[in-house]
Amino acid sequence: MVRQLWIVYFLQHLHWNPKLIAVEREISVHGLRRRFDMVIYDRGTSPVLLAEFKAPDVSLGQLVFDQVARYNMQLHVPYALVSNGSYHYCFQIDADKEAFVFLDKLPF
Repeated sequence: MVRQLWIVYFLQHLHWNPKLIAVEREISVHGLRRRFDMVIYDRGTSPVLLAEFKAPDVSLGQLVFDQVARYNMQLHVPYALVSNGSYHYCFQIDADKEAFVFLDKLPF
């Protein structure tokens, strides 16, 4: 449900082109098959936002941020969003420093 609400937000409020939203696609992370929840692409089809969604009763702790970091080793996306519907964190991924820089709002 959380993912669906975010998709509606991107489509109806940000007017994002639905062709630039990938949902539940499989990737390989250290030889293991994984699925990201959502990746948003820019008009040049470069990935700009990796999103990981959890159920409302799941806390957004270090394990969730580690999951995003692992996925991003494959995807190389500059921004990420983590949400459980109640709490939302958007951050820039600084690959050189191996750190997250938290943002007050989405970068677009």
